[in-house]
Amino acid sequence: MITARLNKLIRAYRIAKQQLGDANRGRAILSICLRRLNRLRPIVLAELKYVAALVNLMRRGLLKRKAEWMRFPTQNPQNRSQIIPSHPNQETAA
Repeated sequence: MITARLNKLIRAYRIAKQQLGDANRGRAILSICLRRLNRLRPIVLAELKYVAALVNLMRRGLLKRKAEWMRFPTQNPQNRSQIIPSHPNQETAA
C-alpha cells in the first residue's frame, strides 16, 4: 500500500517532467506544465519522507506491522474446500 501510492506519485512526476520537456520544445503549454510540476514535487518529497520514516521504524523493530499481503500463502488442511459427493438419488448420465 505504501509503495503503491509512492509509485503513482513518482509516475505522475515523471510524466509532468516529460510534459515540461515538450513545453520547452513548443509542443505543450509551459505555464500548465510548470504549475503541475510545482504541485507534485512537494507531495512526492513528503511521501518519500513518510515512507523512509516507516521503513526506519520497521527496521528498528519499533513498529510491527503484520501485512497479510506480504505473507506467503500457506495451505491449511482444515480450511481446504471439501468435495461434496452428489446426492444419492440424483441420476447420472452414463
